[in-house]
Amino acid sequence: MLVDLVFPVSAAYCRITFKQQGVPMGEIKVFRIIGRLPMGLQKSRFVKEVKALKPEHAIEKIYSELGSRHKVKRTGIEIISIEEITESQL
Repeated sequence: MLVDLVFPVSAAYCRITFKQQGVPMGEIKVFRIIGRLPMGLQKSRFVKEVKALKPEHAIEKIYSELGSRHKVKRTGIEIISIEEITESQL
């Protein structure tokens, strides 16, 4: 895995690009995931679009991002649906 890190003078801006060897760009798909997330006493609905190779990888990414950002355990995140979307639907 090649990693390209660019850190300009401003510390607030940082661009990190990961390039994987051996994975053709045609295999990477975009998935739309709809689910519910506890926010206080209520559950809020979310819709996220994630790039991944498989639906399982997309769900793992959602668990990781939402758990980190909102301090929610995986068991608290409810996935309602996952669908692969095409370029025309973006």
